[in-house]
Amino acid sequence: MGQLEGKTAVVTGGSSGIGLAAAERLVAEGAHVFITGRNRDALDAAAKNIGSVTAVADDIAAAQTIGSATAVTDDIPAAKTIRSPPR
Repeated sequence: MGQLEGKTAVVTGGSSGIGLAAAERLVAEGAHVFITGRNRDALDAAAKNIGSVTAVADDIAAAQTIGSATAVTDDIPAAKTIRSPPR
């Protein structure tokens, strides 16, 4: 049993690089992971390779898509949505 068994994580940029590595590690520790990214094909490939993840194709930086990211966290018990201040 991993340290994160029964926990849920949201990883932005989860289809490649550090985000993908983080998602893989979180899953290895037992968490269910939501990965987000702009490229649906890359997300689907990452989700297939990782296993227990939910892929959400979205541009998290675009103001009009914040609602869908918030909708993802609404499904997570006790989740907090952290937003960066406007640039």
